[in-house]
Amino acid sequence: MSVQNSFKDEWLDRAFRLAFFLHGDRETAKKIALGAMNKLETASTAQFKRHYYTPTGRAENSKATRICVIAVSSMPS
Repeated sequence: MSVQNSFKDEWLDRAFRLAFFLHGDRETAKKIALGAMNKLETASTAQFKRHYYTPTGRAENSKATRICVIAVSSMPS
């Protein structure tokens, strides 16, 4: 068994135990735990994609320029 599978098994077991504690029904707890793990995997994949994604297009090309304005109370003449 690989480290990744044992990690997933541990989290699945934790999710099952929590769901079983809250609901008291094994079948309901299984459905909840498996659903939660599927959502977690989907969220992890999305976050991984966000990690390496570099935006391109309109937002990148229209960078606003900032102008620094210094307030002067009295200007020399």
